Parts: sequence; C-alpha cells; structure tokens
Amino acid sequence: MSWQQIRTELLRKRAAWEPLETPILHIQNWIDEVGDDYVIVRSERTGRQRRIKASEIQESSTASEGIKVALKALGGR
Repeated sequence: MSWQQIRTELLRKRAAWEPLETPILHIQNWIDEVGDDYVIVRSERTGRQRRIKASEIQESSTASEGIKVALKALGGR
C-alpha cells in the first residue's frame, strides 16, 4: 500500500478523533499531526509524542499492519 493511501487513512482517523492502537497492550495513540512524509502520535498512557517517518510505516504490506509496526515501541516495553 502506498504512503498516500496510508496518509489518507491517518487523516481520516485524525478527523474522526479515532485513535491508533498499539498491538498486544492495546494502548491508544492519538494522531496529533499528519505531514507529507511523517505522522506525529501521542501516547494515551504517557502523553509522550513520537514522530514516525513514512518509511517506517511502509515497512508492512497493509496500512493497518504498517501503522502497528511503527507504533510497537509506543506501547511500553
């Protein structure tokens, strides 16, 4: 899936106030900003922001899996 398709889904989730979920711990991450080649998310648990590059998200074959791959580190280690 292309970054543009993933970016469209991220923008949709942000507009609808839908969080992203980190796998396993199911911690919600809110989308603060979607840029041309990055997204900034904020962990519900810690309030910490993280900037994730498009290339990190595109590591996976589908948008949702790619987003999960990029967010794994946010859920707490």
